[in-house]
Amino acid sequence: MTFLITLLSSLAFSLFIFAYQPFSVKILHLSANQISLQFTLFGIVGLITQILLLSRFTKKFGLKPTFVGTFFLMSIAFILMFVVRNALLFAFVSIFLGLSNALANPLTQTILSQEVDEKSQGSIMGLNASYMSIGQIFGPILGGILAIFYLPSPFLASAVFALACFFLAFHVLKRGVKKESVF
Repeated sequence: MTFLITLLSSLAFSLFIFAYQPFSVKILHLSANQISLQFTLFGIVGLITQILLLSRFTKKFGLKPTFVGTFFLMSIAFILMFVVRNALLFAFVSIFLGLSNALANPLTQTILSQEVDEKSQGSIMGLNASYMSIGQIFGPILGGILAIFYLPSPFLASAVFALACFFLAFHVLKRGVKKESVF
């Protein structure tokens, strides 16, 4: 189940990465500098999230609820990106996407490490990286096909994949694994 979440979330984010630049130029009319500032914003939000918020969220809400909430927030952000046509509002929505994306990968790895014994953790993490790579391969392919018909459609597809992750996330750690924070 967790591998499927990795595949789908990677696919969702790859669709976003593919669609972001043409959407920003053709629909939001952003310059190269403005797009660069947006990606800088993603990075800053990701850094702050992983350094300051990740452990706080998991301690306060628990690992699994934080994991589930991450994909809910991600799907909402992608839906909003599909409908928003204002650059400032799009930047605001991007903050929420940056937050949820910065949580998704470390939480997935934590859950995977708790789902298997210590001897299997290395191979499981390698397999997880393979699923992530597959999502990153097929994201641009699917994004290109969807964008031919309607440029913002990769964002909607991202929302669908993130929403699938949200529902799948309820089924991780079913074997009575102890609730732990990331740190």
